[in-house]
Amino acid sequence: MKKYTSGIICGSFDVIHPGYVRMFKDAKHACEKLIVALQGDPTIDRPEKCKPVQSLEDRIEILDAIKYVDKIVTYNTEAELEALLGNEKYEVRILGTDYEH
Repeated sequence: MKKYTSGIICGSFDVIHPGYVRMFKDAKHACEKLIVALQGDPTIDRPEKCKPVQSLEDRIEILDAIKYVDKIVTYNTEAELEALLGNEKYEVRILGTDYEH
């Protein structure tokens, strides 16, 4: 498997659990530098979503403690995410298995 220089994985990651840690571990195997784009509140532009249980600060602290995560950037809206993805150079965007189809 090719190892990319940088990869990004996006989501609100609320509540962080072992499944997320396994996902970050697998993602880190695909790239040298793993960036997590952390969504502060998905309900801002998608009211059907659930408001996060953990604060943004708590999720940042937990993500920062995970050895597979190299950098954390934050965003709130899908438009902010699109701008983030367009402004930065990532070799690969990593999606969870819920996006297979």
